[in-house]
Amino acid sequence: MTRSNEALAAIAERFEVQFRWELRRNVELVQVFEPFFSDKALRRIEAETRGAQFLPAPVATPENTGVANGYTLRSYQVEGVQFLLNNFHRGMPCILADDMGLGKTAQISAFLHMLQVHHNIDGPHLVVSPLSTLTAWTKELARWAPTLRVVKYHGERKGRASLRTTRGYRHCVFVTTPAVLNQDRGFFRKRAWVVAVVDEAHVLKRRNTIISYVARKLTACFRLAVTGTPVHNNVGEVWSLMNFLYPAYCTSYDGSVSEDDDPVTAAEDCAKALQCVMLRRTKGSIELGIPPRVDEPTRMLDPTWIQQQLLSHMTEQVLNGEEANETRLQVHFTHQRIVCCHPLALRLLALEGRASGQAGWEERLAAAGIVLNEASIVAVSAKMMELDRMLRECKANGHRCLIFSNFTSILDLLQAFCVLRGYSFERLDGTTSRVERELSMIRFNAPGSSCFVFLLTTTAGGVGVTLTGADTVILFDAHYNPQIDRQAADRAHRIGQTRVVRVHRLCLKNTIEERILDVALRKASLGDFIVDGAGCKGNDAAGLALSTQRIRMLLSGANQFAVSSREPASYTHMVDSDDRTSVEEAMVAELLRVEGEGLPGTRVAKTEIRNGRTVVGVTHNCFLCGEIMRPLEPLYHCSVCPKAYHAECVGEPRPKAGVAGPRRWTCPRHSCVLCGKGQGVDGAVFMCTECSASFCFDCLDPRYFDLDESGAQFVHIRREYPGMAAEGIEPQRSIYYITCLRCCGVLSSSSSSSSSETDSDAVSDDDDDVLLEEVNAPSGVKQ
Repeated sequence: MTRSNEALAAIAERFEVQFRWELRRNVELVQVFEPFFSDKALRRIEAETRGAQFLPAPVATPENTGVANGYTLRSYQVEGVQFLLNNFHRGMPCILADDMGLGKTAQISAFLHMLQVHHNIDGPHLVVSPLSTLTAWTKELARWAPTLRVVKYHGERKGRASLRTTRGYRHCVFVTTPAVLNQDRGFFRKRAWVVAVVDEAHVLKRRNTIISYVARKLTACFRLAVTGTPVHNNVGEVWSLMNFLYPAYCTSYDGSVSEDDDPVTAAEDCAKALQCVMLRRTKGSIELGIPPRVDEPTRMLDPTWIQQQLLSHMTEQVLNGEEANETRLQVHFTHQRIVCCHPLALRLLALEGRASGQAGWEERLAAAGIVLNEASIVAVSAKMMELDRMLRECKANGHRCLIFSNFTSILDLLQAFCVLRGYSFERLDGTTSRVERELSMIRFNAPGSSCFVFLLTTTAGGVGVTLTGADTVILFDAHYNPQIDRQAADRAHRIGQTRVVRVHRLCLKNTIEERILDVALRKASLGDFIVDGAGCKGNDAAGLALSTQRIRMLLSGANQFAVSSREPASYTHMVDSDDRTSVEEAMVAELLRVEGEGLPGTRVAKTEIRNGRTVVGVTHNCFLCGEIMRPLEPLYHCSVCPKAYHAECVGEPRPKAGVAGPRRWTCPRHSCVLCGKGQGVDGAVFMCTECSASFCFDCLDPRYFDLDESGAQFVHIRREYPGMAAEGIEPQRSIYYITCLRCCGVLSSSSSSSSSETDSDAVSDDDDDVLLEEVNAPSGVKQ
């Protein structure tokens, strides 16, 4: 059992002593760390006289890393657990950098389980992960470390404050997000942790960010960085990771390279350090039993005449303009990338900030003046025409596709394209809630799913998403950080995939996209050299940040054909009057005006969606028993929905005779009947239309996820129910409707009650608004 906070801080000091002892007995290891450590830290290591603090690590086997529920780690995952145990006993914080989809979360969960079984260490541990992977962490911890208490520390401030003062949660695994870590940094810094884990640790790649500062200030016996892509842009990112792992020893490094520095030597130093502190396995280096991933050659496309004209004019204006400052160059850089994808996306981009948050893609297209026809959606974009040909072929051959773009405006146009062609699709971007994200993945990955296309933004869909239902990945536009594109492409190539995954990239010739692709390839070369030992040429190791000077270089080198093949003030020789119409020329002129001045003063009409803050109807019948209000006994009226109840039906005190019920009261349907989680915590709740039972997504029975005969929608989950209009209720994004298993007759009242009691015994009675779960082992497929 872990002791007090002061005792843990003392134990953390013993881990540092163990680390210094390891360095003193290994001269080669000191030489590896020397470029990263300060002179003061090196003197401390030389002055250390104390001996080893810990015994050798226990041996991890498939048997002792497995758990009673029958789950067993793969052999390479057992090796990963052993790596973590060895470094824990050496006092050496480390990096687990296995390729995406190899089960890093499972390995860390099994490692924490081993600490409890062999050393009686039950915490406190800290896991910091993106919001999109928060649920995955709690599920994996429940599967591989079922005896550890797990707390999902996320939600309203009031609930988190209550959680911090609860003594029962001092010895547990706190799972939180970088945003909450920053908000409650005082709490996390005051508490000492046994193991501190940062998932997707490339979030720490910039040393001067707040999250990097807070992570360095944590007190922990053992630190662990988890990332499948340790290097994104430059060698300075390795310094940032080392600063998190060894904050008491590392010197600072801002990523810049002076004339006296050798960038290749800096990259070699990073590669040597990572070989000592990092474990990395790729899908190609181990036998997973899944088909390979094939990266097809990039499809280099000729831009349409409209795209070519727009890019030429825009480049000339920004490079010859007197006000081409850094901000203007960054904006123009984005606009050129947008035009390479679809010229009319400039109108959608100009609309951003003026559209209602409730407006859908159809409203946005209408407000931008984009007509849903082939001339507007397909014919003006070379990529759309190529995508049209690709998807026809994929559909005919039974393939299913993921399409990634960096821009939500492009996703709007891709969504319009799918509607135009009659393709069924799902969509995920930065505005998609956690529950919507999970439901979309379930619909797409279900065995009987008929969904053909999944549209995703590269950043939002590149992390925490598993889409093995697809076997074709199309990167509609490139990210200048190649690791982001690699992460996106691996969403389909994961454990559970049964088909060869083919990755396609689209790029316009002689445009800024071609230059971005070149920069991305050089960055990828740097990352591969540092992480995997591949080749790296010359100054690639210096990093390729998008500075103002580099953007000017990209712009001046792009669009070479369009610029160099015309006279300075004439475009007439590029225009064949027999082929080009006045409509196209007018479109170019209009889009140039939009790019420079924006859209005229029009707005998207706000969609009238009620948020449930006002009573929308009055009823005099109890929702549960159906009886009418009794004389002088007012009903309890919910303040966010039109339901009303007798006091005894919901366990509330009976109001005094003739006195109205409370003005602000929320009925039981707005919180989970099993764990008590409020509707506002997850941003969604699943309400039974027949009784007062409601469920959060995490407590929802998997039987609700059956698809209908079309394979496109859920049978039991819907957005509307009969009688909604009569009650004055409109569909809300945060509410789904079901008929619970008890009301369906699948479960009896007694079994449902027993299940509810069993589950509720395992959870805290804290405030409904806090996202706090005691995680029980879920049912699932064995790995």
